[in-house]
Amino acid sequence: MLLKWGTDLADETKVLPCYLEASEISRPLYRSMNFKDVETLDIDLGKWGGEGTHHHYVMYREPQDVGQVE
Repeated sequence: MLLKWGTDLADETKVLPCYLEASEISRPLYRSMNFKDVETLDIDLGKWGGEGTHHHYVMYREPQDVGQVE
C-alpha cells in the first residue's frame, strides 16, 4: 500500500523518476509496479565468510500518465 501511495503521488505530480534498490524477493513486486532494471550488483558473499552470490537490483520508474492502463 505504501509503494502504491508513493507511485500514485509521483504520477500525479509528475516528479522525477522513482529510484530504488531491490532484492531478488522484492523485485517481482517492483516490476509489477512498472519499475525497470537499471543494473544488477552481484555481491560475492565469500569475501565475508558467506557462501554464494547475492544479487541486488537497481531499479527506476518514470512517472506514468494518470489513468494509464498497462
